[in-house]
Amino acid sequence: MSIFKNIRVIFRQYGPVRLRKIHHIFPWIIRLMLIGTAGTLERIFFGRSIRRQTVDKAPVFIIGHWRSGTTCLHQLLASNPQWGTLTFLHAGFPESFLLMSRIFKPLLKMITGIFGARIPYFNNIPFSWDFPCEEDTSLVSSLSTASPYWAYIFPERAGEAFDRTLFHPDQEMIQNWKKDYDHLIRKLSFHHRGKQLILKSPANMVRIQALLEMYPAAKFIFIHRKPEEILRSHKKLWQSNMRQFALSGPPLPSLEDLIAETYEKMISSYEQQKSGLNSGQLLEVDYSELKLRPEETVRKIFSRLQMGGFGEFRPLLRARIKATAGYTPFRYLKFPELPVSPTTVRNP
Repeated sequence: MSIFKNIRVIFRQYGPVRLRKIHHIFPWIIRLMLIGTAGTLERIFFGRSIRRQTVDKAPVFIIGHWRSGTTCLHQLLASNPQWGTLTFLHAGFPESFLLMSRIFKPLLKMITGIFGARIPYFNNIPFSWDFPCEEDTSLVSSLSTASPYWAYIFPERAGEAFDRTLFHPDQEMIQNWKKDYDHLIRKLSFHHRGKQLILKSPANMVRIQALLEMYPAAKFIFIHRKPEEILRSHKKLWQSNMRQFALSGPPLPSLEDLIAETYEKMISSYEQQKSGLNSGQLLEVDYSELKLRPEETVRKIFSRLQMGGFGEFRPLLRARIKATAGYTPFRYLKFPELPVSPTTVRNP
């Protein structure tokens, strides 16, 4: 499916753009210009190599609902140089990051440094192009119709976006996602010279079966957190994303309803699909344990999932733990209006 056909499909499904949000469309125009130039060059130089690339080492997928601690765990594990991961550079320029990494990365670092860029949804820590990022962010950046993150771009139709891409996808949607996702993973594997990949995308929590069809030996780390903390934190994430990226108004009928319903659906889907994994493929991690005993938790992950080399990784892990020790989570308001049903607050 061509880029411009994708755009037509996306606007037909989720549009229109609200006038008060029109300024958010300019970054997409710039992206289209980049896709048309750098993307074409990259396909010429690397297209055949990407198509031939195989993913021989089983990917490790960090899964869990948004705001459950997936980013924290991803940061720790991605600091292992023996593994490859997806970064903000890859997510921001999915169609051209092979060229961007070689030619324009120093310029991009200088620009973000001059403007003092920060990551608003991760407590405003300094921005880095090397910071681990999500595959679904990369998919939406490449204008894939299969990414659920169009929900954040068109919040009024967020429920439809989640249903169409995650909870009730038709066969065409599933095949489109597999094609777009596998291309991204092959490209990432080529970029990292065949290293084992450590990946994180909360949406993969409901795609376990599809991921196993593509990568039968894949391993999964499911991280969970107190549901009430997840719900409040996810609301803050939604508010931040809508301020920066949304092209339409808030979710209908309400943001709180959407957050609670999405949480219930994702937990239910995960519970149904995890039975297809054996004990060597899945480990469930408690976020509170990760924060309290990060080194012990990571060591347990290495041992349980049979991921060798923990001894060599330990000094780097301790350095990463020390570097992030000063991080303080957002302070969340009490949201008494947030609907929380008995099934919503159960722990996985």
